[in-house]
Amino acid sequence: MTRVFRFAPWTIKPDPLVRAFWEAECVSGESEDCGAESRALETPEAVDKWMCSHTEATGHTRFIRMSTDYLLTEPPEGSVAAQRASLFTKPQLEVVGGENDAG
Repeated sequence: MTRVFRFAPWTIKPDPLVRAFWEAECVSGESEDCGAESRALETPEAVDKWMCSHTEATGHTRFIRMSTDYLLTEPPEGSVAAQRASLFTKPQLEVVGGENDAG
């Protein structure tokens, strides 16, 4: 049996419907981690500011900073993967009506 694999570039891009966010957790401490956590923030700079503020208040200097973003993968146009993916693609909702509607 012969198999042929054809590799084509996929596209990976940010999901425009969801914003990325950043968080930090303090892992300073002698016998156990402090465990203080920032809330989910919209920029890495906001998390950096939280870490500096926590350091000023506690003297703690060791953190884990995490980022979360949502991505979309798109198979190459015309590929078998694109055909399969189209079977699972939900139709886009169309907004009908509005303030400028005559009806």
